[in-house]
Amino acid sequence: MKTKILVLLILPLLIACKKKETEKDMISIIGKWELRTDINGLTGKKTDYPNGNGNIIVFTKSNYQNYSGQKLIKSGTYKIVREISTTTKVLGNRIIYDGETDAVRLFIDIHDGNLNLNIDAVDGPGSIYKGIENNN
Repeated sequence: MKTKILVLLILPLLIACKKKETEKDMISIIGKWELRTDINGLTGKKTDYPNGNGNIIVFTKSNYQNYSGQKLIKSGTYKIVREISTTTKVLGNRIIYDGETDAVRLFIDIHDGNLNLNIDAVDGPGSIYKGIENNN
């Protein structure tokens, strides 16, 4: 009987610890991000963009809006899931737009106030966005 009570008391704590660990690994991209650099996957050549270029992605808790030249070109929903990259074999944050799980795999991370987006391929291109209004 004591063992059953002990299990009932400890089990919720173990589940809570696992949940906190998962939440800690997830990143928040909520905010407004402006394109600063595109990186060609084949050549590695970088194309830099100036402040105020109008190429912006806005993320809320579950929605996004993508602007080009300050004109809305696409909007919808997104989610971030933890997955292992096929190229790096490292667990990372994959962003899935509009529930399209079969789309090209795109991984994201935040470093030094920049949102990095990289296609999960050996020669995959990437983009770097600077946070201009965000909660990070």
